[in-house]
Amino acid sequence: MPAASSLNRNRNPRQGAALILAILATTILTVLAVGLVEVVRVEIIAARSDFDRLQTRYLAKAGFNIGRALLMYEDNTPTDGPQDVWYSLQEEAPLALGEGWCRIEVVDACSLLNVNTADGDMLAAFFKDPAMADTIVSWRDKYGSFQSLGELTLLPGIDEDAIAPYAALLTVKSLEANTSVEGKKRINVNTADNSYMATMLKITPMEAQAMLRYRRTLPGKVFTSRGQLLHVPLPSAVVQRIFDQISVSDAEYLPGRVNINTAPKEVLLALPGISPQLVETLISRRSEENGTFRSPAELLDMPGMTSEDFVALSEHVCTKSSTFIIEAHAGLDGRPSTRTLQGMVLRQTEGPTAPLIYGWSEKPRPTYIQIDSADRG
Repeated sequence: MPAASSLNRNRNPRQGAALILAILATTILTVLAVGLVEVVRVEIIAARSDFDRLQTRYLAKAGFNIGRALLMYEDNTPTDGPQDVWYSLQEEAPLALGEGWCRIEVVDACSLLNVNTADGDMLAAFFKDPAMADTIVSWRDKYGSFQSLGELTLLPGIDEDAIAPYAALLTVKSLEANTSVEGKKRINVNTADNSYMATMLKITPMEAQAMLRYRRTLPGKVFTSRGQLLHVPLPSAVVQRIFDQISVSDAEYLPGRVNINTAPKEVLLALPGISPQLVETLISRRSEENGTFRSPAELLDMPGMTSEDFVALSEHVCTKSSTFIIEAHAGLDGRPSTRTLQGMVLRQTEGPTAPLIYGWSEKPRPTYIQIDSADRG
């Protein structure tokens, strides 16, 4: 008996130690297992999040390309305006695409005020702040064109709060193709000779000669504005007919033009030679069926438009644009992941619409385009 009792006493401590080690090992394994499960769960969530972002990215690309396709489809229309499908896209419900959705907005860049081309008077009328206008013009003259609207906040006395109320109405690039409403290259009245103008514009030799004689009386012997055609002794019907067929430049694209068919009231009021009453009449006409302007010369028929005002206005306006900002905002059904793609495309005079500026942005359009080289193309 004493021997057995001694054996039991020696066994109990060893069994207790083994039990403690077993419990400790189990605890460690349990902690490791829980940790592994948590790591796996986090990895699954991260993978799903990455997959969601990838999906929304390509949904946004699909929406962006739909916007481009609409511009290509409507490229053969003579003017831009409310009659175009792209014009009212932002009012449409989001488009269902696969497991997600995409909201598409197309904005005519020529409906906005170009801070790189607007003169001091136009900027002062727009901002209602001559000091801000002078600051922008002085900075532009010293450092060159702005590449984004965000650069305006670098100017002394101008911050984000000052720009924010206007940002949706501004752009740094806007182009009009130097072609007529029929898509033909305009005739440069500063270089064309008498017979060429008579043939191409379908006017009489005497009318062409009158244009040449007036050109020789101008400083530098060149027209600086198509509106100066009003000072040439020509029948008003001829002026109206040929106005959209002529130009004072050989450039393929003309910068800074404002599209009178798409520009909002705030931008139109910044133009020279245009009164608030005329702006209201113009906007009212656009809402009518077939109310868009085919040529800026049609403004001459608007009540209150004088010859002097038209001369000042004529080189600042157009009726069809070549640059458009497309914004595609996409998301997944029942999931929080969203993505926005924003870019500017150029509607070329020949061939399909092609990207001019193209980049991803997680912010609204007024910040303009944040270019990511990995997303080009």
